Amino acid sequence: MKRLSNYFLAFLPFLAAEGIQIATAGILTILYYIITGLQTGMGISPNALYLISILAGIVCGIVFGVWYLFLNHGERKGKLSNFLTLKHIMLFLGLGVGCQFLTSGLMSLIQSFFPKVFSDYSEIMKMITGGSLGMVLLFTVFIAPITEELIFRGVIFHFAGRDNHFLAANIFQAVLFGIYHGNIVQGIYGASLGLLLGYTCHKYQTIAASVLLHMIINASAILLNLFPGNIVGVITITVLGGGVLTTSLYYMSKDPCSKEER
Repeated sequence: MKRLSNYFLAFLPFLAAEGIQIATAGILTILYYIITGLQTGMGISPNALYLISILAGIVCGIVFGVWYLFLNHGERKGKLSNFLTLKHIMLFLGLGVGCQFLTSGLMSLIQSFFPKVFSDYSEIMKMITGGSLGMVLLFTVFIAPITEELIFRGVIFHFAGRDNHFLAANIFQAVLFGIYHGNIVQGIYGASLGLLLGYTCHKYQTIAASVLLHMIINASAILLNLFPGNIVGVITITVLGGGVLTTSLYYMSKDPCSKEER
């Protein structure tokens, strides 16, 4: 019963994260209309919408950052020096690039079988990348990874991991991470990435490790533009990503920089 109650407690931060961002975005939108003098219902520019998303993410990140620090006050965590070395940075680059290439390649290969699902996904991605390049990079490479890691591998993982086996807690937070993305395509690969990010955070005993990996995964999407968009290019990034990810996971599993799993 105690283990189940911990999962319930872990679900509350998920609801809180959704509520904080929706409420913040709503308040900022109202303020935007007031400041600009626009009538309610009139269109907001893409950059303004993106700025609102950025600010909502920052507010949520601050709240969960304070929450995370409060929950982990006095607990011993892994040191940055334990993984922030040239060897580990190269390892994380391999994990991040391999993960991005493999998931992107697989989605490209299967999208013809699910045209409606991927059509909706494409519309969502247009919204996500609808701001200026600087704002898109700021949000996807820095703000989103930090905020999402504090929510899922920070607070949620903390509650789910109490008196529960690591594997069960990791699956729980990864599933919530997938649901958080709000659509089937992002939900599936989001849950998969959540498993890897949770394992990384657990292995190095610091959320900084999963934040760094999350940043690399998101940033490495830029490298996809180096490959042609035809079937040869898609197969290339899929095979290359699978090989790099598998190799990196192997070396990560052999890395002595970890504690025993609880």
